[in-house]
Amino acid sequence: MVEPHWHGHQASYLRAGIRSLLRSGHRVTAFCPFPEIPLKWLEGFYPELCAKFSTFRFLRPSPVAPGTPWPSRAFAIKFWRETAQAIGEQNLGHIDLVYLSWLDTYVHPFLPGWMIDRHFPYRWTGLYFWPGEYRNAPHLGRIERWLLSSGFPFRSKRCVGVGVLDEQAKQSLDHTLQGRPVVLFPDVVDETPDGTAVLGPKLKAAAAGRKVVACIGSLSKRKGMLELMRICQQTAAKDWFFAFAGHLDLIDFDDRSLREILRFVNHPPPNVWMHLHPVADVLEFDSLVLASDVLYCHYLEFRHSSNLLTKAAVHRRPVLVSDGHCMAERVRRHHLGVVVREGDHHGILRGLESLLNDPNAERRDFDGYAKFHSIERLDAAFDTLLSSNKTKLNRHP
Repeated sequence: MVEPHWHGHQASYLRAGIRSLLRSGHRVTAFCPFPEIPLKWLEGFYPELCAKFSTFRFLRPSPVAPGTPWPSRAFAIKFWRETAQAIGEQNLGHIDLVYLSWLDTYVHPFLPGWMIDRHFPYRWTGLYFWPGEYRNAPHLGRIERWLLSSGFPFRSKRCVGVGVLDEQAKQSLDHTLQGRPVVLFPDVVDETPDGTAVLGPKLKAAAAGRKVVACIGSLSKRKGMLELMRICQQTAAKDWFFAFAGHLDLIDFDDRSLREILRFVNHPPPNVWMHLHPVADVLEFDSLVLASDVLYCHYLEFRHSSNLLTKAAVHRRPVLVSDGHCMAERVRRHHLGVVVREGDHHGILRGLESLLNDPNAERRDFDGYAKFHSIERLDAAFDTLLSSNKTKLNRHP
């Protein structure tokens, strides 16, 4: 298993995959930036599986040199090369399959399968998180979308199949992978947090009995944080309290919005609590979810699955999401909360009012959503991906 990134929920996804494959009887070697973390976790929660596990450090490759032709494609090629080099340096013997935990980094519309085969000598598969070609992502042009949706990179003779988080992508990829399995993976959460959290209790104390609306994770333009900041100021007289927790990422804001955000951060209203640092610890993240009454997930131009919906379902917290994409489809299907037109200030306000009063709490299918995105379904997804004639692995005693 290879995971060169360490942001968002990547550590949780890696640990979940390690657990599933080890419990299925496979030997697993993980390459990641902090190999001590999955090893310590496994020793603490599944010591009986440690004998079949090893781990090595692997860092995200450095950017390509300035002036490199086709830099984004060159960067993807560099990922394939350095991954192959890192694996080869460990003298692991025969390798049945390489699983790429964040396949997106390795996939590029102008990187054909034969070129991947030139740089990567191992059979491979992986989890494709954000296949924007199937939801008309604006960063992809018409040609890029066509190349990706036609399976151009997946024509590698060593690609044995692919996992996806998005139902829409599965339907399309099924037609392009020439019989190789395309498996719908659950968007799992870490079920093994351990220790004592401090952030959730701090938020509860600051709220002092008021109803909490929380925006948790990377605080960026994509998260709709500016829209929520404006709501905070407009609802100061209500019995509402707002939490912003995560790394503050201001890179995509224009100057006017940036000044507005900095004024807010430097002089927050009395109905606001902020923790402007990454919340990487699972226990701390979950404690913030549990301290909240509503999770604000009104993402802008975000078309894909979100792990926060699974956390919301597991901890039985309603969500407010923007319309038009995967998250909205799932919220409607399982009645997880309210769907609002993207950027609709008055719609967000009405949606929060509805959720905080929570008139439809009994209709929410939290259990159904959590079951669909459970660890047990992850086990089944891996079994499906690896059990076809083309992908069957040898289990080692």
